[in-house]
Amino acid sequence: MGVTVLAVTLAIVAGVAIALQSTLNSILTKYAGVWTANSLVHGSGLIVAVIITLLLGKNQFGTVSAAPWYSLLGGTLGVCIVAAVIFAIGQLKVGFTITILVVSQIIAATLIDHFGFLGCPVVLLDWKRILGIGLLVAGALLIKK
Repeated sequence: MGVTVLAVTLAIVAGVAIALQSTLNSILTKYAGVWTANSLVHGSGLIVAVIITLLLGKNQFGTVSAAPWYSLLGGTLGVCIVAAVIFAIGQLKVGFTITILVVSQIIAATLIDHFGFLGCPVVLLDWKRILGIGLLVAGALLIKK
């Protein structure tokens, strides 16, 4: 299996996992509340990630100090994302919530590419990308119905 096929396959699996995770988190929230559910989700994720890190022998915790301080904000964003998704699913349901997430991710990623934010390579916005975003937005509006 080529690297590109593997990457696409993993991205598809991750997309399905995000929809499933969001649904599971929403169910847990009905019993435990937003912040308790959020704590449990991230706590169990931490445990699994540490175990996998240790099993693979890839412990690089000592080199983290060389990373830019803002690169550590991913976990903080994760807590905010999970809370927002839990709330949104309760109001908008799973399909439309995930649609909004995907469209907003594409728009944000396109802007990150265009301006080269955070050291990313510049990929300029062109009419094809603008058309693609427009079609995504149109699709999102159709899914809402």
